[in-house]
Amino acid sequence: MIETKVLVGWMLSVVLTLAPTRLASITKEDPQERADRLASISNDIVDIVFDGEEQPLFSGPRGREKSAVLVATFASHESGFFSRGVDLGTSRGDGGSSWCIMQLHIGKGRTAEGWTGPDLIADRKKCVRSGYHIMRSAIKMCGGPEEDRMAAYISGRCDVAVAQSQDRYRHAMKLLRGHGLASYQKAAYNSLGLTTMVD
Repeated sequence: MIETKVLVGWMLSVVLTLAPTRLASITKEDPQERADRLASISNDIVDIVFDGEEQPLFSGPRGREKSAVLVATFASHESGFFSRGVDLGTSRGDGGSSWCIMQLHIGKGRTAEGWTGPDLIADRKKCVRSGYHIMRSAIKMCGGPEEDRMAAYISGRCDVAVAQSQDRYRHAMKLLRGHGLASYQKAAYNSLGLTTMVD
């Protein structure tokens, strides 16, 4: 079992590649506040995707790793590089009807889990979990290549926003190749002077 702090550190390396802390100067956010917020987002993604009661989006030995990177990539794209305003609910897309970093299009309604928009803002884990469930449903809903199936997440349909789905999927897979968990884990354990790792 990989230690949670290693998983979170790895996820943060992915998140920082998607949204470097230098963007804080553009978004007028305190750099330390942004760094702390991105670390919290990384922790929330790990908590949901590596929850044993949640099914990964992909099968295979790296299924959860691949799932986590895809979730982070979608959250970054949906929220404008993890924008503080989107994260805190002061900025919302689709005319104010889309909530939180996963931009869940529920307006004044509720998610399938029964959560309102303010619930998603108050507890980001609810945001990530609900978005994760929608991503899983999109994969089941849409056939064809893996890279096409998130069209339903973006547009609600399998035949709309396919190009966007492909772009985000390819972005995620590029990140996965450059920021693999095994490499990060090895480096993390080596920094502690350990020669063995727990899978």
